[in-house]
Amino acid sequence: MRFRHLSEFARFLEERGELRRVHAPISPDLELAAIVDRLTQRRGPAVRFERIENGHGPIVANLFGSPRRVAWALGVQSLDELAGRIAKLLGMTQGGLPETLGDRLRVVGQLRELAAIGPKLARSGPCQEVVNTAAPAFDVLPALRCWPGDASPTLPGAALFTADPATGERVTGTVHVQLLGARAAALHLPVPGPLAGLLARLDERGGRLDAALVFGGEPATTVAAHLGPQFGFDPLALAGFARGQGVALVRGRSAEVEVPAEAEVVAEGYLAAGERRCAGPLALDGTYQTGPPTAVFHLTALTHRTDSTLPVMIYGRPPTEASYLALAEERLRLPFLRLALPGLVDYHVPAAAAHRSLAVAAVRPAYPGHARQILHGLWGLGLPLAKVVVLVDDDCDLRQEAEVLWRLTANVDPARDLILAEGPLNPLDPAPPQAGYGGHVGVDATRKGAAPGRGRPWPEPAVTPDELQARLDHRWAELGLP
Repeated sequence: MRFRHLSEFARFLEERGELRRVHAPISPDLELAAIVDRLTQRRGPAVRFERIENGHGPIVANLFGSPRRVAWALGVQSLDELAGRIAKLLGMTQGGLPETLGDRLRVVGQLRELAAIGPKLARSGPCQEVVNTAAPAFDVLPALRCWPGDASPTLPGAALFTADPATGERVTGTVHVQLLGARAAALHLPVPGPLAGLLARLDERGGRLDAALVFGGEPATTVAAHLGPQFGFDPLALAGFARGQGVALVRGRSAEVEVPAEAEVVAEGYLAAGERRCAGPLALDGTYQTGPPTAVFHLTALTHRTDSTLPVMIYGRPPTEASYLALAEERLRLPFLRLALPGLVDYHVPAAAAHRSLAVAAVRPAYPGHARQILHGLWGLGLPLAKVVVLVDDDCDLRQEAEVLWRLTANVDPARDLILAEGPLNPLDPAPPQAGYGGHVGVDATRKGAAPGRGRPWPEPAVTPDELQARLDHRWAELGLP
Protein backbone atom coordinates (compact mmCIF):
# COMPACT_ATOMS: atom_id res chain seq x y z
CA MET A 1 0.00 0.00 0.00
CA ARG A 2 1.70 3.18 -1.19
CA PHE A 3 -0.04 6.51 -1.74
CA ARG A 4 1.54 9.20 -3.92
CA HIS A 5 -0.47 12.15 -2.64
CA LEU A 6 -3.37 13.24 -0.46
CA SER A 7 -6.10 12.85 -3.10
CA GLU A 8 -5.11 9.24 -3.73
CA PHE A 9 -5.31 8.50 0.00
CA ALA A 10 -8.67 10.28 0.24
CA ARG A 11 -10.09 8.14 -2.58
CA PHE A 12 -8.81 5.01 -0.84
CA LEU A 13 -10.62 6.05 2.36
CA GLU A 14 -13.81 6.98 0.53
CA GLU A 15 -13.96 3.57 -1.19
CA ARG A 16 -13.88 1.94 2.27
CA GLY A 17 -16.50 4.20 3.83
CA GLU A 18 -13.85 6.04 5.85
CA LEU A 19 -14.36 9.44 4.20
CA ARG A 20 -17.57 11.37 3.59
CA ARG A 21 -18.15 14.40 1.38
CA VAL A 22 -20.20 17.38 2.53
CA HIS A 23 -21.65 19.43 -0.32
CA ALA A 24 -23.66 21.89 1.78
CA PRO A 25 -21.95 25.26 2.39
CA ILE A 26 -20.02 25.28 5.68
CA SER A 27 -18.80 28.31 7.61
CA PRO A 28 -15.09 28.40 8.54
CA ASP A 29 -16.11 30.41 11.62
CA LEU A 30 -16.64 27.74 14.35
CA GLU A 31 -19.03 25.53 12.34
CA LEU A 32 -16.45 23.47 10.45
CA ALA A 33 -14.35 22.84 13.56
CA ALA A 34 -17.44 21.86 15.59
CA ILE A 35 -18.40 19.27 12.98
CA VAL A 36 -14.90 17.80 12.92
CA ASP A 37 -14.65 17.80 16.73
CA ARG A 38 -17.88 15.81 16.97
CA LEU A 39 -16.63 13.31 14.39
CA THR A 40 -13.28 12.90 16.13
CA GLN A 41 -14.83 12.37 19.55
CA ARG A 42 -16.92 9.55 18.03
CA ARG A 43 -14.08 8.04 15.97
CA GLY A 44 -16.02 9.04 12.90
CA PRO A 45 -14.83 9.18 9.29
CA ALA A 46 -12.63 11.71 7.57
CA VAL A 47 -14.61 14.48 5.90
CA ARG A 48 -14.15 16.60 2.80
CA PHE A 49 -15.99 19.93 2.76
CA GLU A 50 -16.60 20.86 -0.87
CA ARG A 51 -18.05 24.35 -0.29
CA ILE A 52 -16.61 26.84 2.19
CA GLU A 53 -18.78 29.91 2.70
CA ASN A 54 -15.99 32.44 2.09
CA GLY A 55 -15.51 31.07 -1.41
CA HIS A 56 -12.25 29.24 -0.83
CA GLY A 57 -11.45 25.76 -2.11
CA PRO A 58 -12.19 22.44 -0.45
CA ILE A 59 -10.95 21.41 3.01
CA VAL A 60 -10.35 17.86 4.22
CA ALA A 61 -10.18 17.03 7.93
CA ASN A 62 -9.91 14.09 10.32
CA LEU A 63 -7.82 12.12 7.80
CA PHE A 64 -5.86 10.51 10.64
CA GLY A 65 -8.71 10.31 13.15
CA SER A 66 -8.37 6.58 13.91
CA PRO A 67 -5.49 4.14 14.49
CA ARG A 68 -6.46 2.23 11.35
CA ARG A 69 -6.28 5.33 9.11
CA VAL A 70 -2.89 6.31 10.55
CA ALA A 71 -1.61 2.78 9.84
CA TRP A 72 -2.96 2.89 6.27
CA ALA A 73 -1.28 6.24 5.74
CA LEU A 74 2.02 4.57 6.65
CA GLY A 75 1.36 1.74 4.22
CA VAL A 76 0.62 -1.00 6.77
CA GLN A 77 -2.45 -2.68 8.23
CA SER A 78 -1.46 -1.95 11.84
CA LEU A 79 1.03 0.27 13.61
CA ASP A 80 2.50 -2.76 15.35
CA GLU A 81 3.40 -4.16 11.92
CA LEU A 82 5.66 -1.17 11.18
CA ALA A 83 7.02 -1.19 14.74
CA GLY A 84 7.99 -4.84 14.19
CA ARG A 85 9.92 -3.91 11.06
CA ILE A 86 11.77 -1.21 13.02
CA ALA A 87 12.53 -3.67 15.83
CA LYS A 88 13.91 -6.14 13.31
CA LEU A 89 16.13 -3.44 11.84
CA LEU A 90 17.41 -2.44 15.28
CA GLY A 91 18.13 -6.07 16.07
CA MET A 92 20.19 -6.29 12.89
CA THR A 93 22.30 -3.26 13.82
CA GLN A 94 22.83 -4.45 17.40
CA GLY A 95 23.57 -8.09 16.65
CA GLY A 96 27.24 -7.74 15.75
CA LEU A 97 28.82 -9.03 12.51
CA PRO A 98 26.89 -11.83 10.82
CA GLU A 99 28.71 -15.14 10.85
CA THR A 100 27.45 -17.02 7.79
CA LEU A 101 27.55 -15.95 4.15
CA GLY A 102 23.74 -16.08 3.97
CA ASP A 103 23.42 -13.78 6.97
CA ARG A 104 25.92 -11.37 5.44
CA LEU A 105 24.01 -11.25 2.16
CA ARG A 106 20.79 -10.54 4.02
CA VAL A 107 22.45 -7.65 5.87
CA VAL A 108 23.77 -6.24 2.56
CA GLY A 109 20.24 -6.38 1.18
CA GLN A 110 18.85 -4.55 4.21
CA LEU A 111 21.54 -1.87 3.98
CA ARG A 112 20.72 -1.33 0.32
CA GLU A 113 17.06 -1.01 1.28
CA LEU A 114 17.98 1.66 3.84
CA ALA A 115 20.03 3.58 1.28
CA ALA A 116 17.01 3.65 -1.03
CA ILE A 117 14.62 5.19 1.49
CA GLY A 118 16.38 8.51 1.99
CA PRO A 119 14.80 11.71 0.59
CA LYS A 120 15.55 12.47 -3.06
CA LEU A 121 15.85 15.98 -4.53
CA ALA A 122 13.72 16.53 -7.65
CA ARG A 123 13.80 19.43 -10.11
CA SER A 124 10.08 20.15 -9.82
CA GLY A 125 6.95 18.87 -8.20
CA PRO A 126 3.16 19.26 -8.14
CA CYS A 127 3.38 21.51 -5.06
CA GLN A 128 4.79 24.24 -7.36
CA GLU A 129 2.28 24.05 -10.19
CA VAL A 130 1.11 27.51 -9.10
CA VAL A 131 3.72 29.92 -7.69
CA ASN A 132 3.14 33.36 -6.19
CA THR A 133 6.28 35.22 -5.12
CA ALA A 134 5.08 38.70 -6.11
CA ALA A 135 2.26 39.26 -3.63
CA PRO A 136 1.64 36.13 -1.53
CA ALA A 137 -1.01 36.37 1.18
CA PHE A 138 -2.46 34.01 3.76
CA ASP A 139 -5.95 35.35 3.12
CA VAL A 140 -6.25 33.26 -0.06
CA LEU A 141 -6.38 30.19 2.20
CA PRO A 142 -9.53 29.21 4.15
CA ALA A 143 -8.41 30.10 7.68
CA LEU A 144 -10.59 28.77 10.51
CA ARG A 145 -11.80 30.02 13.86
CA CYS A 146 -11.99 26.76 15.80
CA TRP A 147 -13.25 27.81 19.26
CA PRO A 148 -15.25 30.88 20.43
CA GLY A 149 -12.44 32.26 22.62
CA ASP A 150 -9.67 31.93 20.03
CA ALA A 151 -8.06 35.30 19.46
CA SER A 152 -7.73 35.03 15.67
CA PRO A 153 -8.17 32.58 12.78
CA THR A 154 -5.76 29.69 12.33
CA LEU A 155 -4.42 27.25 9.77
CA PRO A 156 -4.16 24.31 12.18
CA GLY A 157 -1.89 21.34 11.75
CA ALA A 158 0.83 22.49 9.37
CA ALA A 159 4.25 20.85 9.30
CA LEU A 160 7.15 23.28 9.58
CA PHE A 161 10.17 22.37 7.44
CA THR A 162 13.53 24.01 8.00
CA ALA A 163 17.18 23.06 8.54
CA ASP A 164 19.79 23.69 11.21
CA PRO A 165 22.26 26.18 9.64
CA ALA A 166 25.11 24.76 11.74
CA THR A 167 24.70 21.13 10.68
CA GLY A 168 22.40 21.21 7.65
CA GLU A 169 20.18 18.61 9.32
CA ARG A 170 16.49 18.77 8.47
CA VAL A 171 14.18 19.84 11.31
CA THR A 172 10.43 19.30 11.10
CA GLY A 173 7.49 19.33 13.47
CA THR A 174 3.85 20.21 13.91
CA VAL A 175 2.83 23.83 14.32
CA HIS A 176 -0.50 25.62 14.56
CA VAL A 177 -0.46 28.79 12.46
CA GLN A 178 -2.27 31.73 14.06
CA LEU A 179 -2.71 34.53 11.55
CA LEU A 180 -1.43 38.00 12.42
CA GLY A 181 -2.07 39.57 9.04
CA ALA A 182 -1.90 38.87 5.33
CA ARG A 183 1.82 37.99 5.42
CA ALA A 184 2.62 37.19 9.06
CA ALA A 185 1.63 34.41 11.45
CA ALA A 186 2.45 33.23 14.96
CA LEU A 187 3.68 29.63 15.17
CA HIS A 188 2.55 27.58 18.16
CA LEU A 189 4.75 24.55 18.87
CA PRO A 190 2.59 21.97 20.72
CA VAL A 191 5.53 20.55 22.71
CA PRO A 192 9.21 21.35 23.30
CA GLY A 193 11.52 19.65 20.86
CA PRO A 194 14.08 20.17 18.11
CA LEU A 195 12.20 23.16 16.68
CA ALA A 196 12.22 24.96 20.01
CA GLY A 197 15.94 24.25 20.40
CA LEU A 198 16.64 25.53 16.89
CA LEU A 199 14.77 28.77 17.59
CA ALA A 200 16.78 29.28 20.78
CA ARG A 201 20.03 28.89 18.81
CA LEU A 202 18.70 31.31 16.18
CA ASP A 203 18.18 33.93 18.88
CA GLU A 204 21.76 33.48 20.04
CA ARG A 205 23.25 33.55 16.54
CA GLY A 206 21.12 36.32 15.06
CA GLY A 207 19.92 36.75 11.51
CA ARG A 208 17.02 34.81 10.09
CA LEU A 209 16.03 31.23 9.38
CA ASP A 210 14.37 30.20 6.13
CA ALA A 211 11.44 27.83 6.64
CA ALA A 212 8.25 26.57 5.02
CA LEU A 213 4.79 25.61 6.23
CA VAL A 214 3.66 22.44 4.45
CA PHE A 215 0.05 21.31 4.14
CA GLY A 216 -0.68 17.80 2.89
CA GLY A 217 1.31 15.54 0.60
CA GLU A 218 2.08 11.84 0.70
CA PRO A 219 0.24 10.52 3.77
CA ALA A 220 3.32 8.73 5.15
CA THR A 221 5.33 11.94 4.84
CA THR A 222 2.60 13.95 6.57
CA VAL A 223 2.43 11.50 9.49
CA ALA A 224 6.21 11.24 9.82
CA ALA A 225 6.67 15.02 9.75
CA HIS A 226 4.16 15.38 12.56
CA LEU A 227 5.94 12.69 14.59
CA GLY A 228 9.27 14.50 14.31
CA PRO A 229 12.64 12.76 14.77
CA GLN A 230 12.70 9.49 16.71
CA PHE A 231 16.05 8.94 18.44
CA GLY A 232 17.86 10.75 15.63
CA PHE A 233 15.90 8.98 12.87
CA ASP A 234 15.04 11.59 10.20
CA PRO A 235 11.23 11.77 9.87
CA LEU A 236 11.48 11.64 6.09
CA ALA A 237 13.67 8.55 6.31
CA LEU A 238 10.95 7.02 8.50
CA ALA A 239 8.38 7.87 5.81
CA GLY A 240 10.64 6.32 3.17
CA PHE A 241 11.12 3.23 5.33
CA ALA A 242 7.34 2.87 5.69
CA ARG A 243 6.69 3.41 1.97
CA GLY A 244 9.71 1.50 0.68
CA GLN A 245 10.62 4.51 -1.44
CA GLY A 246 12.40 7.78 -0.73
CA VAL A 247 10.40 11.01 -0.40
CA ALA A 248 10.79 13.44 -3.31
CA LEU A 249 11.75 16.99 -2.29
CA VAL A 250 11.97 20.26 -4.22
CA ARG A 251 13.80 23.48 -3.40
CA GLY A 252 11.80 26.49 -2.32
CA ARG A 253 11.22 29.34 -4.78
CA SER A 254 11.94 32.17 -2.32
CA ALA A 255 13.55 30.44 0.66
CA GLU A 256 16.50 28.10 1.15
CA VAL A 257 14.40 25.15 2.21
CA GLU A 258 13.47 21.74 0.82
CA VAL A 259 9.81 20.69 0.89
CA PRO A 260 7.86 17.55 -0.14
CA ALA A 261 7.18 17.67 -3.87
CA GLU A 262 3.69 16.14 -3.47
CA ALA A 263 2.43 18.69 -0.92
CA GLU A 264 -0.91 20.39 -1.51
CA VAL A 265 0.06 23.88 -0.34
CA VAL A 266 3.43 25.33 0.73
CA ALA A 267 3.93 28.70 2.41
CA GLU A 268 7.59 29.77 2.20
CA GLY A 269 9.10 32.37 4.47
CA TYR A 270 11.48 33.04 7.32
CA LEU A 271 11.75 33.49 11.09
CA ALA A 272 13.76 36.41 12.46
CA ALA A 273 16.05 36.07 15.48
CA GLY A 274 14.59 37.46 18.67
CA GLU A 275 11.17 38.18 17.17
CA ARG A 276 8.41 36.88 19.39
CA ARG A 277 4.80 37.94 19.75
CA CYS A 278 1.84 37.16 22.03
CA ALA A 279 -0.96 36.47 19.58
CA GLY A 280 -3.73 35.88 22.10
CA PRO A 281 -5.33 32.69 23.39
CA LEU A 282 -6.01 29.46 21.53
CA ALA A 283 -7.71 26.37 22.93
CA LEU A 284 -4.89 24.09 21.79
CA ASP A 285 -5.29 21.47 24.55
CA GLY A 286 -8.93 22.21 25.30
CA THR A 287 -8.43 25.29 27.51
CA TYR A 288 -7.79 28.84 26.38
CA GLN A 289 -4.18 29.78 26.96
CA THR A 290 -2.05 32.61 25.69
CA GLY A 291 1.25 30.98 26.56
CA PRO A 292 4.67 32.59 26.17
CA PRO A 293 5.45 34.80 23.14
CA THR A 294 5.80 32.69 19.99
CA ALA A 295 7.93 32.85 16.86
CA VAL A 296 6.65 34.93 13.93
CA PHE A 297 6.63 33.51 10.39
CA HIS A 298 6.97 36.01 7.52
CA LEU A 299 5.49 34.86 4.21
CA THR A 300 7.61 35.30 1.06
CA ALA A 301 5.94 32.86 -1.38
CA LEU A 302 2.87 30.70 -1.68
CA THR A 303 2.89 27.64 -3.96
CA HIS A 304 0.28 24.94 -4.48
CA ARG A 305 -1.21 22.34 -6.77
CA THR A 306 -3.60 23.53 -9.44
CA ASP A 307 -6.44 21.57 -7.81
CA SER A 308 -5.20 21.77 -4.21
CA THR A 309 -7.19 20.68 -1.18
CA LEU A 310 -6.26 22.16 2.19
CA PRO A 311 -5.94 19.53 4.97
CA VAL A 312 -6.45 20.77 8.53
CA MET A 313 -6.11 19.19 11.99
CA ILE A 314 -8.59 20.62 14.47
CA TYR A 315 -7.24 21.13 17.99
CA GLY A 316 -9.13 21.12 21.30
CA ARG A 317 -9.97 18.75 24.12
CA PRO A 318 -8.64 15.22 23.50
CA PRO A 319 -9.18 12.98 21.72
CA THR A 320 -8.32 14.95 18.61
CA GLU A 321 -6.65 13.90 15.38
CA ALA A 322 -3.33 14.57 17.13
CA SER A 323 -4.25 11.84 19.65
CA TYR A 324 -4.07 9.19 16.94
CA LEU A 325 -0.83 10.58 15.55
CA ALA A 326 0.51 10.36 19.11
CA LEU A 327 -0.53 6.69 19.13
CA ALA A 328 1.63 6.18 16.03
CA GLU A 329 4.51 7.89 17.80
CA GLU A 330 3.98 5.58 20.78
CA ARG A 331 4.10 2.40 18.69
CA LEU A 332 7.09 3.48 16.58
CA ARG A 333 9.06 4.78 19.56
CA LEU A 334 8.64 1.54 21.54
CA PRO A 335 11.39 -0.46 19.72
CA PHE A 336 13.93 2.29 20.47
CA LEU A 337 12.88 2.47 24.13
CA ARG A 338 13.01 -1.29 24.57
CA LEU A 339 16.51 -1.28 23.15
CA ALA A 340 17.63 1.44 25.57
CA LEU A 341 15.69 0.18 28.62
CA PRO A 342 15.92 -3.61 29.10
CA GLY A 343 12.94 -4.74 31.16
CA LEU A 344 10.48 -2.41 29.43
CA VAL A 345 7.88 -4.51 27.60
CA ASP A 346 5.30 -1.99 26.39
CA TYR A 347 3.81 1.41 27.16
CA HIS A 348 0.63 3.29 26.34
CA VAL A 349 -0.42 6.94 26.47
CA PRO A 350 -4.24 7.18 26.63
CA ALA A 351 -5.70 9.62 24.11
CA ALA A 352 -7.77 11.34 26.81
CA ALA A 353 -4.57 12.27 28.68
CA ALA A 354 -3.74 15.11 26.28
CA HIS A 355 -1.50 12.72 24.30
CA ARG A 356 1.36 12.98 26.77
CA SER A 357 0.43 13.75 30.40
CA LEU A 358 -0.23 10.16 31.57
CA ALA A 359 1.51 6.96 30.53
CA VAL A 360 1.15 3.34 31.63
CA ALA A 361 4.19 1.10 31.17
CA ALA A 362 4.42 -2.69 31.41
CA VAL A 363 7.75 -3.82 32.86
CA ARG A 364 9.50 -7.08 33.70
CA PRO A 365 11.84 -6.20 36.59
CA ALA A 366 14.95 -8.38 36.89
CA TYR A 367 16.20 -7.21 40.29
CA PRO A 368 15.12 -5.01 43.23
CA GLY A 369 14.83 -1.38 42.16
CA HIS A 370 14.80 -2.24 38.44
CA ALA A 371 11.24 -0.93 37.95
CA ARG A 372 12.21 2.48 39.32
CA GLN A 373 15.29 2.52 37.12
CA ILE A 374 13.06 1.99 34.08
CA LEU A 375 10.75 4.76 35.31
CA HIS A 376 13.56 7.34 35.42
CA GLY A 377 14.76 6.10 32.04
CA LEU A 378 11.34 6.77 30.56
CA TRP A 379 11.37 10.33 31.87
CA GLY A 380 14.88 10.85 30.55
CA LEU A 381 14.52 9.24 27.12
CA GLY A 382 11.03 8.84 25.81
CA LEU A 383 8.37 10.47 27.99
CA PRO A 384 9.86 13.69 29.42
CA LEU A 385 6.48 15.46 29.48
CA ALA A 386 4.53 12.69 31.24
CA LYS A 387 3.31 14.10 34.56
CA VAL A 388 2.18 10.65 35.70
CA VAL A 389 3.78 7.32 34.79
CA VAL A 390 2.21 4.13 36.13
CA LEU A 391 4.30 0.93 36.12
CA VAL A 392 2.49 -2.42 35.96
CA ASP A 393 3.61 -6.01 35.43
CA ASP A 394 3.94 -7.31 31.89
CA ASP A 395 0.82 -9.51 32.18
CA CYS A 396 -1.40 -6.40 32.41
CA ASP A 397 -3.40 -5.27 29.38
CA LEU A 398 -2.44 -1.58 29.23
CA ARG A 399 -5.47 -0.63 27.14
CA GLN A 400 -8.04 -2.07 29.56
CA GLU A 401 -8.83 0.73 31.99
CA ALA A 402 -10.42 -1.61 34.55
CA GLU A 403 -7.33 -3.82 34.58
CA VAL A 404 -4.96 -0.89 35.13
CA LEU A 405 -7.14 0.58 37.88
CA TRP A 406 -7.28 -2.80 39.63
CA ARG A 407 -3.47 -2.93 39.66
CA LEU A 408 -3.37 0.59 41.06
CA THR A 409 -5.61 -0.29 43.96
CA ALA A 410 -4.27 -3.80 44.63
CA ASN A 411 -0.52 -3.22 44.28
CA VAL A 412 0.16 0.34 45.47
CA ASP A 413 1.07 1.47 48.96
CA PRO A 414 1.15 5.30 48.65
CA ALA A 415 3.69 5.58 51.47
CA ARG A 416 6.15 3.43 49.52
CA ASP A 417 5.22 3.30 45.84
CA LEU A 418 5.01 6.97 44.78
CA ILE A 419 8.15 8.48 43.22
CA LEU A 420 8.22 12.29 42.98
CA ALA A 421 10.44 14.24 40.60
CA GLU A 422 10.62 17.57 38.78
CA GLY A 423 11.28 18.30 35.14
CA PRO A 424 9.96 19.75 31.87
CA LEU A 425 6.25 19.73 31.16
CA ASN A 426 3.98 20.70 28.31
CA PRO A 427 4.07 24.54 28.20
CA LEU A 428 0.28 24.50 27.69
CA ASP A 429 -0.30 22.57 30.94
CA PRO A 430 -2.16 25.05 33.21
CA ALA A 431 -1.45 23.19 36.47
CA PRO A 432 2.19 24.04 37.34
CA PRO A 433 2.92 27.57 38.61
CA GLN A 434 5.74 27.91 36.07
CA ALA A 435 4.94 27.28 32.41
CA GLY A 436 6.81 24.30 31.01
CA TYR A 437 8.27 23.03 34.29
CA GLY A 438 6.80 21.23 37.29
CA GLY A 439 6.27 18.05 39.22
CA HIS A 440 6.16 14.45 38.02
CA VAL A 441 4.92 11.39 39.85
CA GLY A 442 5.69 7.75 39.18
CA VAL A 443 3.45 5.01 40.57
CA ASP A 444 4.94 1.55 41.04
CA ALA A 445 1.91 -0.72 40.64
CA THR A 446 3.92 -3.89 40.08
CA ARG A 447 3.74 -6.91 42.35
CA LYS A 448 6.53 -6.54 44.91
CA GLY A 449 7.08 -10.18 45.80
CA ALA A 450 9.63 -10.66 48.56
CA ALA A 451 10.62 -7.00 48.59
CA PRO A 452 13.06 -5.77 51.26
CA GLY A 453 11.19 -4.74 54.39
CA ARG A 454 8.00 -6.58 53.44
CA GLY A 455 6.96 -8.84 56.29
CA ARG A 456 4.31 -10.93 54.51
CA PRO A 457 4.12 -12.85 51.24
CA TRP A 458 2.58 -11.32 48.13
CA PRO A 459 -0.80 -12.91 47.30
CA GLU A 460 -1.32 -14.80 44.07
CA PRO A 461 -3.99 -13.36 41.72
CA ALA A 462 -7.11 -15.42 41.02
CA VAL A 463 -7.33 -16.36 37.33
CA THR A 464 -9.38 -18.78 35.26
CA PRO A 465 -7.13 -21.61 33.95
CA ASP A 466 -6.23 -21.37 30.26
CA GLU A 467 -7.64 -24.85 29.60
CA LEU A 468 -11.04 -23.86 31.00
CA GLN A 469 -10.99 -20.58 29.06
CA ALA A 470 -10.37 -22.51 25.82
CA ARG A 471 -13.17 -24.97 26.61
CA LEU A 472 -15.59 -22.13 27.28
CA ASP A 473 -14.59 -20.42 24.03
CA HIS A 474 -15.50 -23.61 22.21
CA ARG A 475 -18.86 -24.01 24.01
CA TRP A 476 -19.95 -20.37 24.09
CA ALA A 477 -22.23 -20.53 21.06
CA GLU A 478 -23.78 -23.74 22.41
CA LEU A 479 -24.59 -21.98 25.70
CA GLY A 480 -26.51 -19.29 23.86
CA LEU A 481 -24.85 -16.48 25.79
CA PRO A 482 -24.00 -13.06 24.27
